[in-house]
Amino acid sequence: MRTGLFMIRSLFLFTFLQLSLLNHLWASPAYLHFSDHIADFNAVSEDLKLILLEGDLPQDFISVKLEISKREKNEVTIRCPSNGMELRIKAGPTEWSSTLYYGLHRMGFLFPHPRVQISPKLTQMKSHCKKTYQWRPRLKYRGFHFHTLHPNEWMEGFLMGKTDIALDVVRWLARNNQNVMDLSLLRMDIDIVAKNLKAPFLLARNLGILRGVSAGFVTQQQKTYKIINMYPFLTKEKSIERLRKGLEMLIREIDFEFLILEMGTSEFTSSDYKQTIEWMNTAQKFLKEMKRQLFIKIHVSSNQSDQHYGNYNFLPKFADPDVGILPHTVFFYGLEDEIAPMYGNQDFYHIKEFMSQQSKVRPTWYYPESSYFIGLDIDVPLLLTDYLISRSADFDILDKLKVPGQINFTTGHENGYWLIDWTIALLSFSDYPKNPFIALELLGEDIKLWKRIAQFQTKYFKKLQLIQHVTSSNISDELPFLDKIHERDLLKELEANKKLAERDVNNLHQAIIEMPELEGVKNHELRSLLKVTWYRIYHAFYIRDALSRNLDTSFRRRSISFAKNYRLKALEEMSFISETYNRYPEANVFKKFVNPTSYQYGYGWPAKTLFFWEREEQVVLFGNFNPFYRNIYDLFRLIF
Repeated sequence: MRTGLFMIRSLFLFTFLQLSLLNHLWASPAYLHFSDHIADFNAVSEDLKLILLEGDLPQDFISVKLEISKREKNEVTIRCPSNGMELRIKAGPTEWSSTLYYGLHRMGFLFPHPRVQISPKLTQMKSHCKKTYQWRPRLKYRGFHFHTLHPNEWMEGFLMGKTDIALDVVRWLARNNQNVMDLSLLRMDIDIVAKNLKAPFLLARNLGILRGVSAGFVTQQQKTYKIINMYPFLTKEKSIERLRKGLEMLIREIDFEFLILEMGTSEFTSSDYKQTIEWMNTAQKFLKEMKRQLFIKIHVSSNQSDQHYGNYNFLPKFADPDVGILPHTVFFYGLEDEIAPMYGNQDFYHIKEFMSQQSKVRPTWYYPESSYFIGLDIDVPLLLTDYLISRSADFDILDKLKVPGQINFTTGHENGYWLIDWTIALLSFSDYPKNPFIALELLGEDIKLWKRIAQFQTKYFKKLQLIQHVTSSNISDELPFLDKIHERDLLKELEANKKLAERDVNNLHQAIIEMPELEGVKNHELRSLLKVTWYRIYHAFYIRDALSRNLDTSFRRRSISFAKNYRLKALEEMSFISETYNRYPEANVFKKFVNPTSYQYGYGWPAKTLFFWEREEQVVLFGNFNPFYRNIYDLFRLIF
């Protein structure tokens, strides 16, 4: 066995040396900097051993024979010798490791969560003997942006030295055939960050995953790492000088393939238009010399426009064609949803059009979301099935537009959000087009029931916009001089307009009547989270019921009492979830704790305590609609 592995490794190393002369094999000229990014055989073999160990199988139970070639097809043949199983792989240099993991997937190895593995029985594995499967990814570049500006497991794992978390996440990416990852840099000591990133970034490279980091030119918001300090007090020449020095230092400290930069001082406030174009071109030229790729985030905020340049967010179209872009959409809305009332938009068709035009001239990856912080889903909490529907539909659009990549924004995997990210990873397989329920199907769930649940949520949460009631307003929504993140009638507006409150009560009541039963949901965690989501509909109903009549203290107290009863039921479920499914106890996800982000609590803490639910009860009960009443956000930390 050892002799065989030695021969395989020798063959691989020889092939690797040959391929080092064939950089053009990876992709088009715009992506030349990624051309030599090939997984290491030894690293993948070690990961295979971990998978077998977790599955209670001998570490040499599955052997691998690898043939790297220029062939367009990536194939894995499953053989069954008497002493175990064998994967014979014929694949191109950049997809051979994904082809191997695809073979494991077809055998029944599933990886829903970085710390959860589902292993097949031997009979299931043996049923694939002598079969050949072809790995066909829908996108050349596919992966996730781990948003470490939020207090989550990614922040603790990658930036704070809890390396086991980061290593688990990197393995999860590779095992689910993802080949791209990035994370946000916080305004921390870069030496410490570099030290903490070393091991996970090395593992990512060895598993064939392209690594990126995200920062800002001058972004002040949420303690984002800035390349240029002291703007706007610098001259144009000084800012260019600081940009070069900042990039130099970043490359010296952190080993990455691509850098994502934010324009503006925040996602709502711009820097000088002409100067920003110069910054982009300067950064691109410098990074190209250092064999790195630059991407610019394209936000959806709608309040920045110039007579000459137009929409500030679309400014990269004036930059060098080698400057890449990440067109962004937010929350559970998709590129072709008829309504997406966020950040002043009606929909995201303009993002789709911009992406379609620019993908023909510059590196372009789509940048959607699978979870949203600050009172919209993961910290309420709500388990929103429209993420599954929208991201599946978006994949079809990317196919049509021939956009080569997607990097998906994620806040965290707890509170059931592993389901959404795992589904998105699976949707990048050509096996599962137009199947938003593929992860649930693989888990053995009743898909007919889940379709009823999803249809209910789409009808009421998205089309009839009850999402405005079951999510929570935050300080940005409530302060009159700031833009609302999501369009909504605030509680104070319902207090002043009884007809609006009455309309909302009627719509919520109709939703309650049509709410699907949940007993058939097999996964206990997902069933509990759906119960909490349903309880939140009842809670929103009674909150608005309390506001629907002229001030009547006894009536208001009675309605708030009913709302509280549903909150207490939801609290029982959240207690169960946080105790039973806290897979990152070392990350403080469900606790208040001091950390380097703008939020001094894990994203699971508001969910576990149902903070937003209780705040609404108190606001209505005492008639205190001041944005700072029981406010959870520190504006100073957020802005400065």
